[in-house]
Amino acid sequence: MFRVKRVIAGDRVIWENVSCYKIRVMESRDMRVRSVMHKYLEKKREVNFDKIFNQMFGEQLSIESDFITHYIKVASLLQHCVGQQMREYTKTVYDRVIISIVCMSRELSRRHDQAAHAGGLTRRGPPSNKLRITDCVDALESIKAYEKLECPEERRKLAKEIYDNFIMKELLAHSHEYSAEAVSHVHKYLMKNEVPVNLFEPYIEEIFNHLRGEPFKKFLESEKYTRFCQWKNLELNMQLTMNDFSVHRIIGRGGFGEVYGCRKADTGKMYAMKCLDKKRIKMKQGETLALNERIMLSAVSTGVDCPFIVCMTYAFQTPDKLCFILDLMNGGDLHYHLSQHGVFNEREMKFYAAEVILGLEHMHRRYIVYRDLKPANILLDEHGHVRISDLGLACDFSKKKPHASVGTHGYMAPEVLSKGVTYDSSADWFSFGCMLHKLLKGHSPFRQHKTKDKHEIDHMTLTKNVELPETFSRDLRSLLEGLLQRDINNRLGCRGGGADELKEHPFFSGIDWQQVYLQKYTPPLIPPRGEVNAADAFDIGSFDEEDTKGIKLTDADQELYKNFPLTISERWQAEVAETVFETINNEADKLENKKKAKQKQRFDADEKGVNALPVHNASIKERTIYVNGSDCILHGYIKKLGGPFASAWQTRYAKLYPNRLELHPESTTTKPELVFLDQVEEVSADLQHVKGEQCIVVRMRDAKIVLTNPDEISLKEWALSLRSAHKCSMEMLGNMAKKAGKIYGTERDALKAVTIKKERTCNIFNHDNLGCISIYLKLRKYCNFGANILDVRGTSFQHEKLKMDTHILSQMDLKKEYWKTQSITIETKNEFCRNVSTRVEDLSESGIYQGLKFYFIQESMQF
Repeated sequence: MFRVKRVIAGDRVIWENVSCYKIRVMESRDMRVRSVMHKYLEKKREVNFDKIFNQMFGEQLSIESDFITHYIKVASLLQHCVGQQMREYTKTVYDRVIISIVCMSRELSRRHDQAAHAGGLTRRGPPSNKLRITDCVDALESIKAYEKLECPEERRKLAKEIYDNFIMKELLAHSHEYSAEAVSHVHKYLMKNEVPVNLFEPYIEEIFNHLRGEPFKKFLESEKYTRFCQWKNLELNMQLTMNDFSVHRIIGRGGFGEVYGCRKADTGKMYAMKCLDKKRIKMKQGETLALNERIMLSAVSTGVDCPFIVCMTYAFQTPDKLCFILDLMNGGDLHYHLSQHGVFNEREMKFYAAEVILGLEHMHRRYIVYRDLKPANILLDEHGHVRISDLGLACDFSKKKPHASVGTHGYMAPEVLSKGVTYDSSADWFSFGCMLHKLLKGHSPFRQHKTKDKHEIDHMTLTKNVELPETFSRDLRSLLEGLLQRDINNRLGCRGGGADELKEHPFFSGIDWQQVYLQKYTPPLIPPRGEVNAADAFDIGSFDEEDTKGIKLTDADQELYKNFPLTISERWQAEVAETVFETINNEADKLENKKKAKQKQRFDADEKGVNALPVHNASIKERTIYVNGSDCILHGYIKKLGGPFASAWQTRYAKLYPNRLELHPESTTTKPELVFLDQVEEVSADLQHVKGEQCIVVRMRDAKIVLTNPDEISLKEWALSLRSAHKCSMEMLGNMAKKAGKIYGTERDALKAVTIKKERTCNIFNHDNLGCISIYLKLRKYCNFGANILDVRGTSFQHEKLKMDTHILSQMDLKKEYWKTQSITIETKNEFCRNVSTRVEDLSESGIYQGLKFYFIQESMQF
């Protein structure tokens, strides 16, 4: 994605990396990116409240990290609507509620201020909304303190204080819009001394309903939406390579490749890089497994984040590697710690079991069976919390249940070992029981005396009844016996309740699962900081390159991986938000302001209204964005193949209208190149490869124009819009020709009359131009010539050129004899022109089409 110098100093990335990121962001932060991205997002149906604010980007972002994730978007939206920059990320539902309530109060206060100002009232002292901002800070601090409290009595006390200080205050001030039901909901629980997670939920719902209305429309009209489009453009055009990472030591090895520690150069965030060798994959015929792992990682990493699964942020490829960028877990795995620490007691095992249950629950809700649960695949982070890793054998069972016997011997369920028997998430709960036994006793329940005979282990799994030690507690014995049932119908977790069956088991009584999810319990083992909790690099070893020396990768092999690259949107946004987002925004704003100052006069008249948002009620069928009197469909920077012998790429600022494409050079003194769509014979259906670039080829009668754009999304939008505009213009020309032919002559003559010549700037295709066409047909009836009507709407000509009066026709080389042969006197001609001129002025003043003018060109006269 970014070509940056990989310079690292300890845990700090040198400013050069951030500067390079800033430059790349600025390339996509041009205001004109909004036009393309809005069109793209609109087609994806993502220009709505829930879609946009289900993402983290905004003026300041909040990070998702609990069960009620979508509520976090309130804070982000309100920051846009009322301009408040929240300086801290929020983590709990209570934080989110208070942010929502206070920000809404600010909006109401703003309205009250406006009303007071309109009524001639004055305020003394600081505005009330500033007082509420102070309350907001106090509320956030109170909520954070509330979350950390473990004593129920202290939690109740603080919850009531929050209610009194930040909800009742709004009620007493009559500045709220909350229903009686919302108020009674909170009051009811507090009166019972209960503080559930959903305590403030009714308030959130009402705030959301309000935000979907006028505040969201205001956001779409703001520069903050432009900022959102610019960041989305950057995200959608990322193309990662090895140059974007500094790779550290090896930390693991698998069947197809190695795992390394790495640091992303532009943000400095640490990751694990899993590299699969394409030749080794081909040698072992593992293409399906490699692609399946990418699919499974994408499924568990997208949407609600799970803190108990090693998730993926990026996937990319090189000519010989497939690379996954994963969460870095530098605390080692449970198998390693078993060898160093020894077996765990019941209390320690319970901690790991609880977190793994939530990880499995996350997968099973997505209809994914893991199939390889064992201590070696449970990794610890630096704080001691665990995550499930390596989804290479995971499988989607939503449409078809698997029946393959895959996994690790000693952990595979009986149904997995049985040939031809299908299974689902049931297999994971059996493996879970085997893993817990391993943590407690140091070996699988079906692998005694350290036997390595796989057939013996499988036979014992299928036939042996597990005998648990008497030293195990009764609840633990009940748990393991339930998990290790050979009969699926009797197995714990397989009786219809899923993970809830385990959560409700007596062994886990006293566990607060919300606290487990928030990782509030203290881990029994905290890995030593500053140490690599993994085998030595020498012990891990490396692959023998001789194994794959004779393997050749063909084009067909590479074609298998054409769709392999992937960026998980939510995780990339989180990475940027917690590292460089604020810095990049501030620096980019400075550069943008300087750029605006230099280009203040550039395209001033031309761009009037173009940068505004599309009218929300515009018909989708029109395929055109009509904004503030402009019918510009798409605009932005694009590259055109030009120069001597068409050998160089020239940057142009392009504007696509329903009838023409304008290519403005960077020099403000040079006139734009006009490409009229009626002169275009074809816009290439597919992108074509020209001079090493993917290009749009526009074929004309005597020439062709080659256009490209470094952004893939922008290039595709330009190609689609050009094809669509060309098709619409041809259809409109044909329809007009038929109608005119029926009324005033043959269709052939009519088509000739309305054809737009190369030198003209015409927009008769606008759906508002029926009045223009009508006047044109009247003119043709009176004068019998094919003068074309041009609706330029203030786009390409100076204002003084566009006023129509009788002088326009008198300038043309018209012969009196011609008028006489048509039985039309000069007086009649002048009277008609005056009538038309009056009609044009009426249309302009009435606002039917603002700035509508006519311009007759001598070349179009037909004698």
